[in-house]
Amino acid sequence: MLQTLASKKVQLDVGTFAQYDAEQCGHITRESFKSVLDSLDIEATDGQINDITETLDVLSTGFINYYELLALYYSMDSASY
Repeated sequence: MLQTLASKKVQLDVGTFAQYDAEQCGHITRESFKSVLDSLDIEATDGQINDITETLDVLSTGFINYYELLALYYSMDSASY
């Protein structure tokens, strides 16, 4: 699932992230992350969303912050070279 996200070559800039960060607090909820995937036409089960959220939430805050998502995205993207 995360590889699919990286393969979409999504521009993960602050503006894009902010579209899903409704409260503009620097992090998104599990539900917002699901919206991100939906907007990219990536289908995911609730179990997959839970797994991804746990993987991305390295600080165990219950949210995904921009830097957690960015770090994982670029680490996976660079691994494909």
